[in-house]
This record gives sequence, structure tokens and C-alpha cells, in this order.
Amino acid sequence: MTSTSAHAELGLELPERPGTHCLEHLIQASATRELVVTEDIRDRRGILLVAKGQRINAGLRERLIARRLLRPLESSLAFCEELRPSEVQLAAQRELDEHPHLRVLLGDDVQSVMTALARARTLGAPGTLLTTLGQTRPAAFSHAVRAAMLVAWLAALLSRSDAAMREAAEVGLLHDLGEMYVDPAVLELPEAQQDFAQWRMHCVHPVISAALLGESGVYSAQQAAAAREHHERIDGSGYPVGAPVLSPLGRLISCAEALDALLEREHGHAHALARMRIALRMVPGQFPRDVVDLLTERLRDCALEPAPTHDPQGLREVVAASLDGLEQARDEVLRLQRGGDLREDERAALQHLLLLIVGYIMAIHDSGAGKMVEQLPWLIAAPEAAEEVDRICCELRWQLPGLRRHAALLAHRRARSADDWRPVLDALDIALPAAQAAHPPAPAPAAGAAPLQTAQVDEEAQSEAMTDALG
Repeated sequence: MTSTSAHAELGLELPERPGTHCLEHLIQASATRELVVTEDIRDRRGILLVAKGQRINAGLRERLIARRLLRPLESSLAFCEELRPSEVQLAAQRELDEHPHLRVLLGDDVQSVMTALARARTLGAPGTLLTTLGQTRPAAFSHAVRAAMLVAWLAALLSRSDAAMREAAEVGLLHDLGEMYVDPAVLELPEAQQDFAQWRMHCVHPVISAALLGESGVYSAQQAAAAREHHERIDGSGYPVGAPVLSPLGRLISCAEALDALLEREHGHAHALARMRIALRMVPGQFPRDVVDLLTERLRDCALEPAPTHDPQGLREVVAASLDGLEQARDEVLRLQRGGDLREDERAALQHLLLLIVGYIMAIHDSGAGKMVEQLPWLIAAPEAAEEVDRICCELRWQLPGLRRHAALLAHRRARSADDWRPVLDALDIALPAAQAAHPPAPAPAAGAAPLQTAQVDEEAQSEAMTDALG
């Protein structure tokens, strides 16, 4: 199989055998938009399977799924009516209408963002799959549109050129196409409920997205790399490989991805933008400082509604329980490190986890939450301060389970004995008091809307999962 130079740089390759789940999506979409073969589909022996010009339908499923193809199936198909720029703009307008906080966040840059979307190319196999996404997974398509708007906006904030904004918007639209190769049953599960095998399958979707962009011959190596990096974090806590150094565009799409997760999580909450600002402060070191500073400045400028009343005693219990659990986990990690007789990869994993735990402890103290909850009379008299602490508590309820899961995955892959790590995991299993009923909780997270803290899977597991996902 011949790859483009961009594709070769990434070391990616699409499969000879069509992905079962992707084929199902294509067939489903063909029921509402005519999908045709743009060049003869042949197997590896050169035998003609489907002739150019033939329509794709459910009757071709078995013929295609059982064969190794000469070329990837995705590159041989196109809709007679592909997704038009006007449809993307209409979808973007709908997202602005349904997410007023998104409109407030973009502010005066809305028009330049919409222009970047209008100029975005949706060509080749990625364009065909984006059209399919709009037909079969509308929620995922909406996320792609929001991510495109956010990453183009971030490029504008950093004074990038119009061409750079367009390229950023393209990555935003196409970054999650790899999910079409993943079992839908896995995607429907929130990440916190996925077991390791399901998580491993889910975490390769950025690799598949990058392969699609690289193979297309349309998009640059930088765009393919950014698609691969959209769940990475600069502290090494992301996935699929835990890369601490990201490309310039990868830094933006990773922030846009997380920002949209926060928008969805806080959708409908009166104080969504303020809560997002707290969330960015509570993930120390995961995102580029220059981008975080720009975001927090914009979020700070957004008008807030009057703060509601809170129970200061309840807030103190949440902060105290969080600090107690994190400090105990820190001490248990230090105990393991002092124990010696550790493999190098296990020692590195413990050091990585220690830095994350300490980062959260410092973030709580730096936010002032620890000192504020010690002064109950003052909190009672200052509802704005109580609201600030409450946002921090909400973020702790959201993120600490993700930190615990990250530690469990590290133990699964790196620990010589899982029992050695048990005290660490027990300490991170922090039971926080429930949010007070007077304060409306954030909506339940949608499938795929995970805590910002995630985990990587090693190359061997990633390769196995890629094989599983792609057939």
C-alpha cells in the first residue's frame, strides 16, 4: 500500500480489510444520501468486487467485509451530495443558539470563526466520513463542529493567520473520525465505566483519525499529527501515548477538545463559564500556559449572575476530604518509591503519578480553598467567596475519580504486583460529600465526556487495540 509522505512521517497505515463498524455507519448513511463507488473496488488478488459507479447498500456488506482490499475502502467511496460548507455553517449556528455560553466565549471573534468554517476543506475519505458522521452520529457531529469553532477561535486568540485558522477548523471537524471504527457500545459508555479492554479500544481512535488524514493526500502532516494528539496532555497524562511534547496545532486541538467537554458538562448551568475557569486552574500542567492564560482572562471577563447561597460547612468537608485523600496517596507513593527493587518503568510511573497528585494538592492550596473554608463566618458573609469554593468542590468531585482511574491503569500496566499499589488506589478512592441540594448539579456527563485527567496505553496494547478496532 502506498502512503503519502505525511502519512509515512507518522508511521500510520489504514487496513486492507474494511472496519466492520465503519462499514455499518457507511451503509446506514447510504439510506439517506446516495453513496457510490468512485473507483473499482478490488481485492488483493485483483478480483473485481464492486464496479465504479455502483451504489453502496446493505447487500454489499458481506462481499466487502470478508476480503482484503487492494486499497482502503474509504478512499473508493463518495456521496453524490457530500457535506456542503453551508451545512457546516448551519450546524455551527445551531450550536451557538443551543449553547449561549459558547457564543459569549467567542465574543467578537464569532464572525472570523464562521469564516474559517466556511473555508474548511472536507475532501477525500475524511470528507465522506464526516458526511457519514452527520447522518449516523449527530451528537458526535455537533461535537466536531463545536471543536472546530473552538480551535479556530484559539488560533485567532494567538494571532494566527486566516490560513492557520482554516487548517485548525479542519482538524476540529475531522479529529474524531477514528471513533467510527470503534464499537458503538463502547462509545456509549462513559469513560469512567469502561473496563481496560474497552478503554484500550477507545483510546486508539486518535491514531485512526490521524491515519485517515494522512492517507487522504489532502491534509498536511501537521494536521494529521494534531488529530493524533487531540487527547494528549503536556504533562504526559493524555492518550494514546502520553506524549508530553505536542505540535503547535496539537496544543490547540487538545485545549479545544477539553474546552468543549467542559462546555457540555456545564451546559445549562448559570455559572458555566466561571466553573470552566476553575476547571482550567484545577488541572495544573496539562495545558499550555499561554493558552490557559488567554482562556482564563476571557472567562474572567464574562459577566456572571449573582452567586447563590452555599453551606460553608459542607464545602469545608469536601476540601478536607480531598486534601486528606491526596496527601495520603502522596505518602503511599513515596513509601513505594523508598521501598526499592522497582523496575525502571514502574519507578517512572510512580514518579509521574506523584507529580500529578502533588499538582492537585498545590492547586487546591493555590486557589485559596483551604484557607477560605477555615473561616466559616467570613464565608457565610461573603457569598461570592463561597461560590468560588463551591466551584472548586464541584471540580474536585469531577476530577478526582479520573485521577484514581489513571492510577489504576498505571498499576495495571506498570506495577510488578498490583497489591503493592493497592494502598495508593485506596487513598485515591476519595468519598466526597454529595453536592448540596440547593445548588443545581451539573448535568450528567454524556458518553465520552470524561474528566480532563486521562491515561495512556503502551505501544503494544495500542497496536492490539488498533487491530481489534480496524478488523
